[in-house]
Amino acid sequence: MERIRASAILFLFCTTIFGLTETTYAKAKVDFRTAMKIAEIEKLGAKSLDGATIQTTFSGKTLKGLDWSWTFNSDGTESSKANDNSWTDKGTWHLSGNQLCRTSTATKGATELCSNIYTMGQDVRMSDPRSSGVLHKWYLTY
Repeated sequence: MERIRASAILFLFCTTIFGLTETTYAKAKVDFRTAMKIAEIEKLGAKSLDGATIQTTFSGKTLKGLDWSWTFNSDGTESSKANDNSWTDKGTWHLSGNQLCRTSTATKGATELCSNIYTMGQDVRMSDPRSSGVLHKWYLTY
């Protein structure tokens, strides 16, 4: 119910403030999900989260991708898995300033990756720390 209420409030805000129609709002949501550059989603009105907001958004919660899910436990561990159970991954996560940092324990020699977090409605995108100004190809929903 809370997710529906938040989406409705965001839609009303966008239509009132920006004069967006339902069609242009839906297009902005699709563009947010498929954009590859941070500048593209910033133009759509995506919000960059600060550390405190990342903590409340992720800690103790499971976020859903198209065909996978990612759980961020409040003890600093994380796990992800495909919906069809074809793969799983585990690791740790923590905040470093306004970035979410994670290390996979499933990948040998894995290094810590830290990402900026962007949201639009209930959708989440993460910056790809391996390329400046670029987003990971996937999105999550909370």
